[in-house]
Amino acid sequence: MIRRFLFAFSFFSMLCACTSGKRETESGVSGEIEQILRVNISEPKTLDPNLAWDIAEFKILNHLFEPLVRLDENMQPLPGAAESWEHNEDYTVWTFHLRDGLTWSNGDSVTAGDFVYSLRRILTPDTRAQYAMMVYNFLEGGRDFFESRGEDDTGFGAAAIDDHTLEIRLVSPAPFFPSLVNHPSWHPLHEETIQAHGERWWMTPDTFVGNGPFVLAENRPKERIALTRRTTYWDAGNVKLEEIVFMQIEDDSSEIAAFEAGDIDLVLSVPNREADYWMGRPEFQRLPSLATTYLIFNTRIPPFDDVNVRKAFSLASNRSLLCERVTRLGETPALGIVPPGMTLPDGSDYRDIAPQLIDSSGHMENTSKAKKLLAKSGNGKLPRIEFMFSTAGINRDICEMLQSRWKADLGVEVELDNQEWGQVVNRMRSGEFVLTRLSWYGDYLDPMTFLENFESETIQNYGGWKNARYDELLDAARNEANPARRLESYVAAERLLVEEEVAVAPLFHHVSAILLRPGFKNVWLTPSGNMDASRGWRE
Repeated sequence: MIRRFLFAFSFFSMLCACTSGKRETESGVSGEIEQILRVNISEPKTLDPNLAWDIAEFKILNHLFEPLVRLDENMQPLPGAAESWEHNEDYTVWTFHLRDGLTWSNGDSVTAGDFVYSLRRILTPDTRAQYAMMVYNFLEGGRDFFESRGEDDTGFGAAAIDDHTLEIRLVSPAPFFPSLVNHPSWHPLHEETIQAHGERWWMTPDTFVGNGPFVLAENRPKERIALTRRTTYWDAGNVKLEEIVFMQIEDDSSEIAAFEAGDIDLVLSVPNREADYWMGRPEFQRLPSLATTYLIFNTRIPPFDDVNVRKAFSLASNRSLLCERVTRLGETPALGIVPPGMTLPDGSDYRDIAPQLIDSSGHMENTSKAKKLLAKSGNGKLPRIEFMFSTAGINRDICEMLQSRWKADLGVEVELDNQEWGQVVNRMRSGEFVLTRLSWYGDYLDPMTFLENFESETIQNYGGWKNARYDELLDAARNEANPARRLESYVAAERLLVEEEVAVAPLFHHVSAILLRPGFKNVWLTPSGNMDASRGWRE
């Protein structure tokens, strides 16, 4: 405890020394309040929209780039780079009209061609984009372009009609499409900059070029990333914050100490053990979240190549106890992989219509079923199983509780393997794990944003589960214009994934619990987990 205190004291003393000149404005020397927002995030691996994968990266990119459409706190579309848009009758052709006077941070004009260039780049396999499927699953001709390594662009579905008009043709109806193009995978890119500097164009303020309300002013890996207000942004008059500083404090206790000391203004995830202390205080906000935490089984290798073992582990996970005693911020036991809050085109909630696929009410009964499934598997006594998880936040508490339940109820020895997030990602991608956990935030308002992660050839299908019927159901949903029949395909696919095959085991649906310093206005998190302070200010 003494060592932790000394570390925190020395860290914050150094931080205050670096910022003391700015703090004079807060104490009234100039009579003005500094318009700076300081927020803590995990370390981003890239600021290239085509390569971004992590939600921390999305939060920064949302301020460095202007997508066609911005989203409000309820994920409803707002004009961004496009001042208006329209679609054909069946939602397969969308036309976006760009604003006059849009510029890049280097002064060049933003054109419809910049969006087309970015879409072609993300679909070029050499780019190694994690989110290429976010484009080729929707864009007409996108999959052919991707699979031909960029050689077959016949019928490529993105075209610049002129500098201010972008036409996008889709493979199937998508009434939710405006919420999709807010995602970084659809951001524009400045071609000349990337050609001049290669993959590292985003690394330094001298080489980075964006079209958003802020520009990259400082990039110090593992320490901080600073953005400053861009005076040439089309709506600069409504951008009040002069600076957004993204700190990178790994330890959540140090993060809370920094907030209490006034050195950061926004905590994006309140540590669960702090919940009782902060609830009811003006800094605390609990927000809706379109996210689910789930177990990923490596179905390529024993013991999780056996569906009965997977079902046993899912049944014995005691989700109700997990939410009551560990997460404790209002999370709810998972009902499926798609969380509540997934609004359908008619305004209904998918989770209110889809069946409950997981029963968390009778733990003793579930445990009895789990034991029978293990016996049925023929595996006998299972070997010690390695459970990989990332260091951040409450992950250890979650995994320790699951470890204890599986030991007590199933007699299975589980060894916890704690890794930094970057290492967890690398091992998931390479398949070098037995069991792990992941939290997934929906990227747009359609159940597909969760279900497509488990298609046979999708890069996010880390567990390696392959099922031809599942793939067929998602293809049927993509090509179905009738909402009711599309919903039927989603329900059948989710049942196959979660109940019949248990390729993954959903644990709980999220809420977002944040701390925001009083006085900051118009700063929000969307249910997808993204952050928008582009029109925020401090009173």
